[in-house]
Amino acid sequence: MSNLNRLILFVVFGFCFITAAQAQTYTMLYNFTGQTDGGEPVATLLQDTAGNLYGTTVLGGNVTLCPGPFPAPGCGTVFKVSTAGSESVLYGFKGFPDGSGPESAVLYDSGYLYGTTTGGGTGVGIFGTIFRVNPSGESVVYSFTGAPDGSDPQYNLIKDAANNIYGVTRFGGVDNQGTVFKLDASGTETILYSFKSGTDGAVPSGGLLRDSAGNLYGTTAFGGNQGCGGSGCGTIFRLDTADNETVLYRFAGAPDGSQPSGPLISDGHNFYGVADSGGTGTGCGANGCGTIFKLSTSGKETTLYSFTGGSDGANPTGGVIHDAAGNLYGVAFSGGPSCGIAGGCGTVFELSPSGTLTVLHSFTGPPDGQNPSAGLIRDAAGDLYGTTPVGGSGGGNCSGSSHIPGCGIVFKLTP
Repeated sequence: MSNLNRLILFVVFGFCFITAAQAQTYTMLYNFTGQTDGGEPVATLLQDTAGNLYGTTVLGGNVTLCPGPFPAPGCGTVFKVSTAGSESVLYGFKGFPDGSGPESAVLYDSGYLYGTTTGGGTGVGIFGTIFRVNPSGESVVYSFTGAPDGSDPQYNLIKDAANNIYGVTRFGGVDNQGTVFKLDASGTETILYSFKSGTDGAVPSGGLLRDSAGNLYGTTAFGGNQGCGGSGCGTIFRLDTADNETVLYRFAGAPDGSQPSGPLISDGHNFYGVADSGGTGTGCGANGCGTIFKLSTSGKETTLYSFTGGSDGANPTGGVIHDAAGNLYGVAFSGGPSCGIAGGCGTVFELSPSGTLTVLHSFTGPPDGQNPSAGLIRDAAGDLYGTTPVGGSGGGNCSGSSHIPGCGIVFKLTP
């Protein structure tokens, strides 16, 4: 594959460099079939101390009790993949009352895995749930009702020392533009903030980050200004312990990016993240191909890299992670070398502190994975793990398109 060749390609774009990676070992640990094992994993993985990986799939699982949405059966799963690539389903969702369509990563606490479903539950309407799973089964911690508490809790949860759970919903709330919520240990939900789709932002687009003082940080895909077609280009926000929201940055589309996606990370001095579109790349049309950005605590934004839509990729999703040397790692949903699919099949990338982007893997579509949408995790040895929602060699069709067979993979990338 292209990431294995030893040729070094230098492409100058602005002040950034793109290089092809030297030898990496790319392994598909598991290929989903879209049946009882699950299909369409779109969430970041969790790894335990033994190296086992945990995650969720949107489809598959309990295909008998939940015929499920088109194109594949089932309402989704919570799964485990061993270091040897053996998969086991920890729970298959039924839709009611337990939830359906989990898209969040799972959070481990005191023997339980916590997560969210985007639909199902016991609320009037299918607004989603917060669930927990252990070897004894699944229980619903909270069912959303749409207004005023929120709907479509798509992203990762976090917990504090007092066992309060924090998260966001994409919609619902007072103005149906999404919420930031807290769920205490007794199961009582509190709306900390409802977005208004004005300068404050709209439609939260990633999980939260919490600092030592208890302030919460996140992103919205829209709002902030009147750019990007009038819907706004998105924001980075802070919610303090008194539930006051402050917009730290409003995206403009170009050159900084638009529609930030995925959770933020912090090194104590700056926040780092990705924007799905915008930037200065021209290979994706007028909307741009996305960026990697840095935001100082004083609110100064720096565009670290603008994707071109070529071999480097386009439309980064799922945020970034970093190593001790300051290198950033992430995935681009599309772009990369031609793979027979319009727009490309996506890449795994590394960005050095100097702004050099290295493509670690270019997805080629089935039997390889395709179009990664979840962030990466990195272990102590430097190995990277992730998922793609489609592609692979497990068979099935979870995309609804005959051009994109396969129900997704779990992969490992070793330096």
